[in-house]
Amino acid sequence: MADNIQGTTADTMQGAGSPSGPGNVTGNGPAQTQVDGSLTQDRAKLTTWVLDTLQRMRNFRRPYDQRRAYFYRQYIGQRDRRMYPDNLTPRSNTFVPYPKRNVDSIVSRVHDAFFSIEPPIEVRPKGGTPDSAWRMQQVLLTSLKKAQWIKQIELFARDVGIYGHSGLKVDWDWDYDVVSGPEPIFAMQPQVDQQGQPIMEFDEQTPKMMPVFGPDGAMIQTGVQQVTKKIPRDCPKIIPIDIYDLLIDPDGKQKAHVLELSWGEMKRSFETNPKLYFPEAIVNLTVGFHNIKI
Repeated sequence: MADNIQGTTADTMQGAGSPSGPGNVTGNGPAQTQVDGSLTQDRAKLTTWVLDTLQRMRNFRRPYDQRRAYFYRQYIGQRDRRMYPDNLTPRSNTFVPYPKRNVDSIVSRVHDAFFSIEPPIEVRPKGGTPDSAWRMQQVLLTSLKKAQWIKQIELFARDVGIYGHSGLKVDWDWDYDVVSGPEPIFAMQPQVDQQGQPIMEFDEQTPKMMPVFGPDGAMIQTGVQQVTKKIPRDCPKIIPIDIYDLLIDPDGKQKAHVLELSWGEMKRSFETNPKLYFPEAIVNLTVGFHNIKI
């Protein structure tokens, strides 16, 4: 979406470097207008504007919530209990799930239209070689597979079939996975120069080490050690926005996605990309969490 509002506090987010305010937003709404630059400098004003705008968009959505709840009840086959005129004897509550069947049929047709051909995305060279295009295609398909793009697009098509409209956000996954596994230990020896003297590192105290190769030309392994590494995900994050988490400005200027992030995910994302949040806000949250007594 055009505006990505993450976290529970507006002052935790860091701007992208452009002026922020009611007149400088992206989207399909009216043309942007020049605003006072002091709005980006005064954090209190910016925070107040963000909270007021989110509340305005939430209030615009609330009158439609009851209708959307009715659509969802139709989808899952739930309806109000019906009684005879005496208001004591319940009527038969037989329900044929036609809406669910229709929505599932639409989702399956969307899946067939996009993913029935293998590969679903093809990269063709333009000024490059076919081999380079094939390699780029493998990178693209691998990244999309990590993002579970088929599942997310099916969920998006289901929401559109139930409610008539929905939102799909394409973000970047700045998180990482902590992986532990065995790593071989190889025999090492000091690296020497032509005079047979060891070559030292920049500190002039530690000699440079090099692996020892066996008669077969392979490095000699002396053991195995358990290591822990941080593996960045480095893939898109495709998010079908729930209908109750999608906020749209009635003037068409901006859109927002309301979501919940765990503190661990925020810290890992900030560690990978510090531009996501204000550093002082992360420090304040860290101090606040440490002061909480459980």
